[in-house]
Amino acid sequence: MEVISGAAYSLSSCAFVWAYTAIKVGLWRHYGAGGSLSALCELLLPGSTWAFAVPILGPPLALFLHKKGMANAPAVIAEGLRIAAFCWVLFCLVIWEVQGIPRASLRGIM
Repeated sequence: MEVISGAAYSLSSCAFVWAYTAIKVGLWRHYGAGGSLSALCELLLPGSTWAFAVPILGPPLALFLHKKGMANAPAVIAEGLRIAAFCWVLFCLVIWEVQGIPRASLRGIM
């Protein structure tokens, strides 16, 4: 059960990073931030979709290692998934804020 909750945390962080990246790329294209994206932002664009492999492959890996006799593997993988989820969101926020893309405003929409 721990592995499922860790995978759920990790999956939700991947969804957040994917959506946040899509929004920031849209803002960058709209405002024409003048110049190109940084190398880390360019890395984050395809990485935001490939990161979904981590929570998907975590539970089967934990089950496989548990069957091989490693009793603590599910707990270690669950904690690893939680730490990866936190670090992935933190990395995304820091990278896009360093890029300096303007924030969107809802004035005039509501």
